[in-house]
Amino acid sequence: MTSNRMKLNTGKNQFTCLGTSHQLTKVDASIFVVNGVAVDLLHSVTCLGVSIDQELTFADHIRSLACRCFFWIRQLRSNRRTLTADTIIALVSALVISRLDYCNSVLVGAYDIHLRQLQGELNAAARLTARRRKFDSISSTIRDVLHWLPIRQRVDFKLSVLMLNCLRNLAPSYLMNVCRSATFIDAVCALLCVATPSFHRRRQSVTVHAARGESE
Repeated sequence: MTSNRMKLNTGKNQFTCLGTSHQLTKVDASIFVVNGVAVDLLHSVTCLGVSIDQELTFADHIRSLACRCFFWIRQLRSNRRTLTADTIIALVSALVISRLDYCNSVLVGAYDIHLRQLQGELNAAARLTARRRKFDSISSTIRDVLHWLPIRQRVDFKLSVLMLNCLRNLAPSYLMNVCRSATFIDAVCALLCVATPSFHRRRQSVTVHAARGESE
């Protein structure tokens, strides 16, 4: 921080430890000292509006995001009769869909039990836009009429766009530096197989057993 001419602000900086539940039990300190300043260890920190918990489940972030989306859906539903269809679509896109898509690439690998909360908000937004009742089926409307992707597919799409930008040198350098092409990974695996004959023999034995299983 000193080399970058930065100073630790205890009122704004947050600190946490990341790991599995088993690894976190080994951390017995609640206060860390950084550059002579005591910083409390938090269970969840906020970066660019995203709540990051210690186990990277993003459960707190998803819960908070679902509450904010529900608030705006409820506000729009109470004024739906005074708004035109185009106005409702524009407001839902600006107040709900934009929040669901913001930094959603961090939700890659999130548990389905957490993503169901966001999918429920997306379904509620679709019912509001299509003027459907609360318990009406909305899956076909989302797919065929609104042309919206489900939450899981929206996350995968955002990640795919980031990777495409990295391949075309359109992404920031800190992203392109950590991305490796599939050919590079295959080359590394080939070098590992050559360097470790035992690993190569084990791989062949697994292939032989698989072939025998198919023939039987």
